[in-house]
Amino acid sequence: MHFLTPRRILILLILLLLVSSFLPGHRADSLASPLRSIVETFATPIRAPLHNLGVAMRPAASQPQQPHEPADPGQVLRRIAQLELDVESLLRENRQLRRVRDIVGEQAPLVLVDARITAVTGPPNSPLLRIDHGSRQHIAPGDIVVFDYHLVGEVASVDPMTSQVQPITTHGAKLLARLMPNDGSAQLRPGSGVWLEWDVDQQAFVQDKMPIATAAQVGDFALLADEGWLPKAQGCFIGQVTSVRDDPMDPYSFKQLIVRPSFQPQHLRRVTVLVEE
Repeated sequence: MHFLTPRRILILLILLLLVSSFLPGHRADSLASPLRSIVETFATPIRAPLHNLGVAMRPAASQPQQPHEPADPGQVLRRIAQLELDVESLLRENRQLRRVRDIVGEQAPLVLVDARITAVTGPPNSPLLRIDHGSRQHIAPGDIVVFDYHLVGEVASVDPMTSQVQPITTHGAKLLARLMPNDGSAQLRPGSGVWLEWDVDQQAFVQDKMPIATAAQVGDFALLADEGWLPKAQGCFIGQVTSVRDDPMDPYSFKQLIVRPSFQPQHLRRVTVLVEE
């Protein structure tokens, strides 16, 4: 019953197009107007479904990749410079440790006894450190106690199971030290040394009357060079120079020097005793 089926409409449009190709231009235009109306009438209902179908069948567009931002040359150079400084710092520390190892290695063979600090006794300005090893581990009075090559003190007394250590941070303690630049050279500064005295108030070693000609700079390391201590203690770290300034009373003759230890011995948990074989 449906006279205008889709197939018949398509045939009719083809025939009309063929006929219009043989007509003059103005007549072809007049014929094309009703053809466009017919096409619009039948195309409108299916335009939206066809559009949706085409969108669904279209391959999904890939997400646009963010363009790779080129590295900042300045930032790269700064990073390389920082790495070079880190490497130089490690090399400098390695040379310093080698220097201490050579100093200790020149002495009699040593046994390193690891010990735990169990108590701190005595007055605050003259403490004693009690460690959990004694004569059974061949520890004897006068043995040197260190912490990572930093001089802690010496063994004052022993019993079979424990020992008492007198730290260098004791009121009135005096040490003769040599200064070593913190430049990686591992070479001592010229001179006979500097006498350092522990100052309880400043919690540092001080030298108030250092000759003006003595070479010293902030950052220098102070190493033990005191013949009053056993040879195995020579070269151990005492601390680091934190201040060098002219003596206000006689600035043309003397300087004042302050050396601070890296730690307070009474705050340590473990130490090492250098025991001769």
